[in-house]
Amino acid sequence: MSIALSLFGIFFGLFLLIVLTYKGLHVSWVSILVAILIMVTSGLAITDTWNNAITAGIANIAGTMIPIYVAGATFGKLLSCTGAAESFASTILKLAKNWSAQARRMFAALLIIFMGILMSYAGIDNFAILFTQIAIAASLMNEVGIPRRFICVLIILGSTTGGMLPGTPNIINIWGAQNLGTTAMAAPILGVAGSAFIIVLSLLGLRRMWEKDIAGGAVFEYGPLAAANFDKDQLPPWFFLLIPVAIIFICYNILGISAFFALLVGLAVACVLLFPYLPKKAAEAGEKEHGAFIARLNTLVDSFNGGIELAGIPAIIIINQALGNLIAETPAFTWFCDLFSNVSGSPVVLFMIVSILIIGVSASPSGMFVMYNLANSLFIPMLGLDVAFAHRAIGFAGAVLDTVPFGNMVVSLLLLTGIKQKDGYPPIGFATVGVTFLACVFVTVLALCGIRL
Repeated sequence: MSIALSLFGIFFGLFLLIVLTYKGLHVSWVSILVAILIMVTSGLAITDTWNNAITAGIANIAGTMIPIYVAGATFGKLLSCTGAAESFASTILKLAKNWSAQARRMFAALLIIFMGILMSYAGIDNFAILFTQIAIAASLMNEVGIPRRFICVLIILGSTTGGMLPGTPNIINIWGAQNLGTTAMAAPILGVAGSAFIIVLSLLGLRRMWEKDIAGGAVFEYGPLAAANFDKDQLPPWFFLLIPVAIIFICYNILGISAFFALLVGLAVACVLLFPYLPKKAAEAGEKEHGAFIARLNTLVDSFNGGIELAGIPAIIIINQALGNLIAETPAFTWFCDLFSNVSGSPVVLFMIVSILIIGVSASPSGMFVMYNLANSLFIPMLGLDVAFAHRAIGFAGAVLDTVPFGNMVVSLLLLTGIKQKDGYPPIGFATVGVTFLACVFVTVLALCGIRL
C-alpha cells in the first residue's frame, strides 16, 4: 500500500472526524469509521490491528483515566452542592471591596481563572470543571459587572492553564508521565512561566474588550443561567476548599501515590469536612421525613451518582483517543518519522510546530498520542530532544487549536450559557488560540535559551 494512500487515509479521516462530529454524529461512532478508513488505506489487517492498536489503547487509557474521571467529577459535584467553591471565591473577592470598579473586575476574572486551576489540582476533569464553574463564575461576574459573554473564556482559561501547570493530576500530566516516562512535575519553570504568560496577556486584552462593552452600556445579565443556589449563611469556611486540594497535591507529587488513590484520599477528606454543609435532601412523595444526618447522606449519595454521570462525558470519547495508537502503526507514520529525521534545524522548534499542527489537525486527544509516539521513536532518541520539554510542549501545543469555533468545549459552553457564537467566540479565539499560540513561542524560546526545569 502506497505512502500517499496511507497519508490520504489519515488526513481525510481526521477531516471526517471534524466535519461529522460538527454535524452532530457522536464522536465515538465517527472514530470507529475513521479507524476503519485508516486501516484500509494503510493496508493493515483490520481485525488484528483493531485488537493490537485500538483495543489495547482503549484498555490502557480507560484503565487509568476512568477511575480518575469518576473521582474528580465526584469531587466537583461535592464542591458545587455544598458551596465550598463559592465560599472560597466570595471570601477572596472581599479583599477587593474598596478597589476601583475596573480593578475589581480584573480581580474577579483572575479569581475565576484561579478557581479553574485549583480544580485542576484537585484532579477535576476539564468537562467537570465547566459544570462546576458556571454558577460560581456567573455569581462573581454579576458582583463586579463583567458582561456574560466573557464567562466562557474565563472558565476555559482556568481549566486549560490548570492542565499545563506542573503537578496537576490532569490528563495532560498523567498521559505525559505514562508515555514519556516523566513525572507530573516535568519542566516546572516552563509550565509556570508559560501559564503566567497566557493569563497575564489574556486578561490585559480581555479587559480592553469588556471595558469597551461596559462603556457602551453592557451589564451582566444571567440569561438562561441560574444564580448560584447556596445558603449564603451556611457556606463552609473558605479554606475547606484548600485542604483536600493540598492533600491531593502532597499525595500525588511528594508521596508518589498514584493519581487515582491521591484523589480518593482528597475526596474522603472533603466528604468529612463538607458533610455538615450538604443540603438536606427532601423526602419524596409517600416517604417519611428523614433526620438531618440521613437527609445529608442522601445528598452525598446523589453527589457520587452525579459524579458518575459527569465522568461519562470524557470517558465515552476514549475510543477517539486510541486513534493515536492506530496512526503509529501506519506506513505514513514511519515515513513521517524518516522525513523529520532528515530535516535540519532545532528539534525544540520543530517539535513544537509539529505538535501544534498534528494535535490541531486531529481536533482531538488522539493527536497527543501521535506526538508521544513521535517523541519516543524520533525526537528524543534520534534528535536529542529533552524529554521534560517534550512533556510540557505537548500540553501547550494541545491547547492552541482545541478551542476552534466548532470544538466540543466551545460549543458545549456556549450552549450551556446561552451565548451566541458571534458574541462569545471573539474573546475565546483571542485568548485561548491567539495568546496560547504566543505562549508556545514563548516556551520554545525559553527552552532554546537552555531553560529545561
